Amino acid sequence: MNNVAYLLADYKNQPDEALKYAQKAQELTPNDPDSADTLGWVLYRKGLYSLAAATFESAVAKPGAGTVARYHLAMAYAKMGTRERGRAVFETALKLDPKLPEASAARQLLAQ
Repeated sequence: MNNVAYLLADYKNQPDEALKYAQKAQELTPNDPDSADTLGWVLYRKGLYSLAAATFESAVAKPGAGTVARYHLAMAYAKMGTRERGRAVFETALKLDPKLPEASAARQLLAQ
């Protein structure tokens, strides 16, 4: 379900449909940072940046959270206009994995 949600949001540009899958995945696996990250990403794609940021914050607080959720959190902060918070999260993420594809998008967004 988590992967379906991500694909619908990112590749099919169907965030409303993706939201159903992402919410169900989060319900079934509430301790999984990846399902929280996907739910946050779907919310981000819907333009719900503050909800997305809160969901990404939850994702990065979970054990085993990956770097992608941190990049996504930085992007949500930037969209909310809290660039300094975004920059701080982004710098932490860069230290963890500077070559992740999301790094380029986060750099561009924070540079605006």
